[in-house]
Amino acid sequence: MKKLLSLFLITLVAASSCKKDLAYSEGNEKIALINAFLTQQQNSSPPNLSNKIATLQKHLVFSDMHEEENERGSTLVIPIDNEFRSLANIAGESILNLVSLVNKDGTIKNMYVAIYSPSKNIQFSQLPHNTFHNIFHTASDIEDGKYQFLTPAGIRQYELEYKNGYLYSEGRISKGLNSNLIPNNATTKSTSNITRLGAQGCIDWYLVTTIRDESGQIIDQYEVYLGTTCPSWFDESYVSLCSWINESAGGGLPLPIARMYTKQWQAIVVSESPDAPKGFGIYKGVTFTVEGEWYCTNLGFNGDPIASNSAPKGLYIEQISAGGTLAYAGDRATTNLKVLLYYPAEPVPVARTGSKDWTLSEMIK
Repeated sequence: MKKLLSLFLITLVAASSCKKDLAYSEGNEKIALINAFLTQQQNSSPPNLSNKIATLQKHLVFSDMHEEENERGSTLVIPIDNEFRSLANIAGESILNLVSLVNKDGTIKNMYVAIYSPSKNIQFSQLPHNTFHNIFHTASDIEDGKYQFLTPAGIRQYELEYKNGYLYSEGRISKGLNSNLIPNNATTKSTSNITRLGAQGCIDWYLVTTIRDESGQIIDQYEVYLGTTCPSWFDESYVSLCSWINESAGGGLPLPIARMYTKQWQAIVVSESPDAPKGFGIYKGVTFTVEGEWYCTNLGFNGDPIASNSAPKGLYIEQISAGGTLAYAGDRATTNLKVLLYYPAEPVPVARTGSKDWTLSEMIK
């Protein structure tokens, strides 16, 4: 009996060891993937930027790495230790992570150093899991505060701010003044009065910021002058602007930010009523979540149907169903609504239905 018990314990320990080895092996593959990508950038970067990447690499906490999956791949999140924060002269309350966007085939699409600066009334040492998944895919359940995204070499690229749970502002680093700002809303702040010689290769850098309301619509847009870089200059600090950007690795693709758009949809037009010969509309609020403005990931509905003021007095509108479907490619959506119209004195309610096929441009405009 003792021999059987001993054999059972040995088998249990061996099985447990196999599971740990498998998990450890899987982690090693992901660590190797991250390190290979960073090494590739070092090999293709000037020495000053390569040194910054090498320093970052030494301060990655791979033991706390986690993965946030989505239908087209995953996001690998690796914490960066406090020593690096001190070396990089980044504010003490900030939270740093290396964020890697991984394709379905296991290759890395892009990589960022993410610096989170919490709102004044928020105090915690690490971001909740799925934070970056939600930034890129769902536009919901994101802690308020500012999120700054850099290349692994520390070159500034994007800045996002969330307020009251929604994306309030988006900022991107731009070379020179931007002529594509939204007309009538655009302003330019703190611009430089110095004219640089283009032949010298110097670049004026601006932060172009877009402000949105809770429905996702742009309400303001402006740019702020940040500074000027020239080929012969080098910023020793980690967070920096740079005349040289390696767009083939860690900086070439736009950040795939998920945005939520709310549309008021005139779902049904009723024109048969003698009390409203020109007809009246029945409206429904539709919400689209769009990733990077090229892929719709979700749609939903807000509240109850709303009849326009031109609907006959005393008419009741009761929602029976509201639904929607997304095209496989995420570039189209279909919404459907069914209601009953009736007066209290009428024994038989009248059903009305409406539907609409949405294009991606209709979702975000």
